[in-house]
Amino acid sequence: MELAGHAAELGDPDEAETIYRDALQLTEALGARDQHTGEAHLRYGAFLAHAERADEARPHLEEALAVGEAADSAGLKVLALLHLAKLGDRSAEDAVATFETDGHLVGHGDRIDALHMLYQLTGDKRNLEAAYELLMFFHDHAPDENKASTLTAVRLHRDVMEARRVT
Repeated sequence: MELAGHAAELGDPDEAETIYRDALQLTEALGARDQHTGEAHLRYGAFLAHAERADEARPHLEEALAVGEAADSAGLKVLALLHLAKLGDRSAEDAVATFETDGHLVGHGDRIDALHMLYQLTGDKRNLEAAYELLMFFHDHAPDENKASTLTAVRLHRDVMEARRVT
């Protein structure tokens, strides 16, 4: 899944989509409906949503949510609900409530994404500031040679920095 994300970041959406589809085929071939399968659906659905292909994104995000609920995976539930809320398929209030309940269980990298989406959905600048603070923690603790790239190499990080700059 990381390879697909890197391909998308480098501006090769066709390669990213191929990798996402291959990952989904592999997880489904194993017959498991677990965290890995949910993660594959979440990442592919998010990729499709970002590419403005909402109709294709929805079933993957719904599947990620279903797997997250079945596996009691806070990260999958929170991120899938937030993406679905951005598409208008779930209420922002439900996504906020789920984050308030389970957000502390979401990994740090995904938490930046969740907080940024919460800011986009609600306009609450506290979420943007929390995303920025977490991003700066990563920046401050990165090796010196990687500090600049922690803020510029990842689309989400650039988006957080830009949103903070203009607010």
